[in-house]
Amino acid sequence: MLGWLGSVVGIALVVLAAGSASALTPAYNCNNPPTLDPASPLFMAGDISEFPVQDAVDCFAWQDFVALNWPVAPAWPGDPSKAGQPDRTAKASDWGSPAQGNSPAQAPTVWETFMPVQLIFLPDGAAPPAWGVLGGSVPPSCGNALALAPQALAAPHVLTATSKFFPRTIPKNTLNALADAIGPDQTDQVVGGWLTDQAGKLVWYERRVNQVEYAYITSNVLYQPDKQQNLAIQKGFTLPQGKQPGNEPQNWSDLGSVEIKAAWRNLTGLKSLWPSYYVIEAVLIDPDTKMCSQAVMGLVGLHIIHKTSSFPNFLWATFEHVDNAPDESGGPAPTNGWSFNNPNCAGADCEPNAPRKVCDHGHCKDQFPMTDPVQVVRKRPISSDPRKGAVAQLNLAMQNAIRSANPNSVFANYQLVNTLWVQSPGTDYTPPCATGPLNAANMTSASQNPVANTTMETYVQTKTCTNCHNDATVAGGGTCPENGKRLASDFSFIFSLAQGPEQ
Repeated sequence: MLGWLGSVVGIALVVLAAGSASALTPAYNCNNPPTLDPASPLFMAGDISEFPVQDAVDCFAWQDFVALNWPVAPAWPGDPSKAGQPDRTAKASDWGSPAQGNSPAQAPTVWETFMPVQLIFLPDGAAPPAWGVLGGSVPPSCGNALALAPQALAAPHVLTATSKFFPRTIPKNTLNALADAIGPDQTDQVVGGWLTDQAGKLVWYERRVNQVEYAYITSNVLYQPDKQQNLAIQKGFTLPQGKQPGNEPQNWSDLGSVEIKAAWRNLTGLKSLWPSYYVIEAVLIDPDTKMCSQAVMGLVGLHIIHKTSSFPNFLWATFEHVDNAPDESGGPAPTNGWSFNNPNCAGADCEPNAPRKVCDHGHCKDQFPMTDPVQVVRKRPISSDPRKGAVAQLNLAMQNAIRSANPNSVFANYQLVNTLWVQSPGTDYTPPCATGPLNAANMTSASQNPVANTTMETYVQTKTCTNCHNDATVAGGGTCPENGKRLASDFSFIFSLAQGPEQ
């Protein structure tokens, strides 16, 4: 059993690449460094395998990033049960190689075969498709105009943009209500509106859940609001936790609940940038006209939240592309320029992180056109202080390790921004009739900074994950009969999207 170690010793970061080990600098403190060997039992694990301190937690977050972005088992989609399982035979020397030719389509990653949220919470509370069956994501209304590659059709990214802010009235200064009202694939962020890159193109979003969480949802019929309310009142709404790894790769049921939120930049017509990004072909559907189009999208942001025995209110990790935006203090622009910042910007639209929309008592108005680029800066630099969590050093070591295995890997262009985790976890966050806000005390992160992603919390970078998520509630306005307060949904907002015949 690879249990927790009683203490953490400062060591040089060693990354296992396809079975071989090489010491890398700079030094970083974790006893179980991230591995690029998919045969390792630590490669995709249900919990951290050492005592959780900041450095070890950051290494575990990077391990999650590697495993979730690994190619999916090749038996999928022919065998739907293989969705969400990594290809244990794939080599690090091939991982992240840019697609060749005119099409970016390539084998889907593990997380791309997770179940999209919009396929779980269907109209009128209909049952979602079976695990691993994702082809129905593209509506028949799209017709034959889309010529997606078979791999892309098997695990399609169907994104829906909207020029509307929120679908219902939003109480003033209520972050929970703001997040609760957003659909799974709208272009608006929780607060502040949309995000437009320097090419004048919108950023699009999607959310997916792994098989553990999908099984919990379907077995409890949580795609229907009344079933959510009954569970929360009678048993407590508690998503499954992952278990610590042993000496063999774990079964999917031991991995714990994982939710993914991804941010995509539209790279259609920008082919010179494709080798720098993980790219996909996506179907874009206008919610008003229902018109379908196809686009090449590059990954710019990735939230990973993972519920484990060590992190019963989730480990919150967020990654970004290295070219997204500079720190507030500035810095040299990358070779391809910043995606969301123009160092020479001048004029009324150059205020950093200026919200696109402002709302008061549920009434919202645009401040800028949607095509105007947003001038983004990172409010809190990525930590480089070894005493508080040297995330920047870990990023450099991981990027070096990835390039050592595959000099062309696009995944060497991503970085961990921060992790949020609980030092003294509670025994039960969601007992029967638990109501929000849930107790998210004792949360910590590198340098004690707020944990924010420039592509997903652009306009609220002084907040942190649980500032909003501790208020997540069930769908349909369900309340606890004992006190009339809204029932909690275990820190996850996706459950508010459930629909029923009565709504």
